[in-house]
Amino acid sequence: MNKHTPQSEFKTPEVTTGSLPASRKVYVHGVQYPDLRVPVREIDLHPSADEPALPVYDASGPYSDPNVTIDLEKGLARPRTAWVKARGNVEEYEGRNVKPEDNGGAAGKFLAGAGVPGQEPSVAWNRNGAGDPI
Repeated sequence: MNKHTPQSEFKTPEVTTGSLPASRKVYVHGVQYPDLRVPVREIDLHPSADEPALPVYDASGPYSDPNVTIDLEKGLARPRTAWVKARGNVEEYEGRNVKPEDNGGAAGKFLAGAGVPGQEPSVAWNRNGAGDPI
């Protein structure tokens, strides 16, 4: 059984942010869409190589951009929203509350509450070495 944790004890998780060593994050602007910024990490090579920095695609998201303020409570910026709306082939609607079946919750206690026998209890019992209850 899970231990109940009061809401007052919840703490926002921390994430690592900032620059990565021996490199810098830059953005390449699109030609067809100049407002599009593709993140690239320029990795500095050893000075003896006498080569320019090596550009690679940067999949680290905004977390490694020193110019971005990260607020886990607010979430990340949503730049795609404007692009999708500009296409004109979408419709915005009010969402609904999440239901247990949205997250695979139509199992175990939810099925049992509905009087529907399921295999999940047997799997859990066998996994824990308790034998098959059914």
